[in-house]
Amino acid sequence: MKKNILLNMFSLGTNYIFPLIIIPLAINTFGMSGYGEISVVMAMTGVLMAMVSFNLENISPIFRELDLDDDKLYTAFVIIRFALYLISFFVLFFIVDMVFPEITILYLFSSITIFFQVISTQYLFIKNENYKFIFLINLISKVLSGILSIYSCLVLKSEVAFLISINSWVAFQAIIALIIERRSLCIFNAKFDDLKKCYLISYKAFFSTILSLILVYSVQPIVAKFVSFDAAGLYSVYEKIIKAINGVYSSIYNVVLSRVVKEKINNSILLDKKRLLVLILSLFLVSVGIIFSAWVIECFFSVKFEYSLLILSCLTFSFTSFGNYFAAVVLTKNKLFTEMNIILIQSSVICLITSVTLSSTLGLLGGLLSILISEIYSCVKKVNLSFRVL
Repeated sequence: MKKNILLNMFSLGTNYIFPLIIIPLAINTFGMSGYGEISVVMAMTGVLMAMVSFNLENISPIFRELDLDDDKLYTAFVIIRFALYLISFFVLFFIVDMVFPEITILYLFSSITIFFQVISTQYLFIKNENYKFIFLINLISKVLSGILSIYSCLVLKSEVAFLISINSWVAFQAIIALIIERRSLCIFNAKFDDLKKCYLISYKAFFSTILSLILVYSVQPIVAKFVSFDAAGLYSVYEKIIKAINGVYSSIYNVVLSRVVKEKINNSILLDKKRLLVLILSLFLVSVGIIFSAWVIECFFSVKFEYSLLILSCLTFSFTSFGNYFAAVVLTKNKLFTEMNIILIQSSVICLITSVTLSSTLGLLGGLLSILISEIYSCVKKVNLSFRVL
């Protein structure tokens, strides 16, 4: 289990760590305003990716309960994901064109690579606990994407090329996995009963994803609309830090949940005080490491951090990660999706209200505060619900 956690941390962590390396280069090339436009487009394509992902990576261990082999699961979810891609693409295109017409073309090109999420097999690897394979594929795809991103940023100096490059890891990941696995796909042989089974076991968790999108992606466009693209660019720097840490910790929870479901581990063991103390201390050490890394970046790049905002970001991902731990090992295991959705609805409403009011008055600080307030509320509710279940 420790080996799987390390492999999954490195694997999923690359999804967030590589952008942190590339961001300073992008700001130097396109300026803060240009990077602000790019970051808003990335937020919209992030919504598209989350919709198409259907939250499969986080709930894949419970697919063992279905009497379907991997090929049938894959075919069913390709059809579901393709429908979600088409619907989400056009809805987001309409929103972008109405609110930010100046970045419509950027959104169109950026969303092309997200299509490959439809055929991704990542959730099957997690279901089968094949974390070594996940790590290798993610590492290769991220390295290739990183090289293309640096080239498009420093040589081509094109926002379109940069957006395609930075999202190209999705395409590389899906294609490499399909070539190696040689997985069969014939959607015409899909059975309605298989589609129904896959949908019924996933849709409540997917609804949680839709609600969490408000928390994760809504603030940045609000900051851009009510303040400026410059402020949105700055917000993106701190947001990427939050996502990077949450991505690493999510990789831990995936492994823990998989083992909890497989071996029917008692919840009380996972909520032992020593384990929770280790989680809190690790979050503290990560926060110290982030602040130190910011100082290093300031020394070598023309990127300036406001350390008060950086500490605010560290508090945010700490509450998010702590709450998500309880959500994974207790609430998801016990399939309390309805209860989690209620918490997400409440925290999303808080996030929307506070982000509009605080961003318009406090700017970037208000945007980060709105996320922190909603995540504190969500964390407290998840912890309380978890102990009530026990």
